[in-house]
Amino acid sequence: MSRFADVLNFVSRLPAHKASLTISHNPHKDLYETVVQYCLGEWSQGSPHSDFESIEDFEVACGLDDFWEIQWYPNSPVGFFRVRASSLDLCIKMVEEHDEKESS
Repeated sequence: MSRFADVLNFVSRLPAHKASLTISHNPHKDLYETVVQYCLGEWSQGSPHSDFESIEDFEVACGLDDFWEIQWYPNSPVGFFRVRASSLDLCIKMVEEHDEKESS
């Protein structure tokens, strides 16, 4: 498969969105924070692993000090969905599972 075909395949797996879609890799490092600090800073209540598939994957991300995030606004600039994972592949899988739940 050509590189262009790889890119098209990747883009086709992203969720539908009427406003922005953002893919971030290690946004915590821009703030000189750990994964835990960054995720805690975003949530004044709840748990820092809420957007991860599991506590285990959150722990992997913390151990590696590395995570991916996909955030999208499906219908308007108000209200978004976000997934986080220790790998981009897992983020995409979570997006696809989310889309399946939304469409059923």
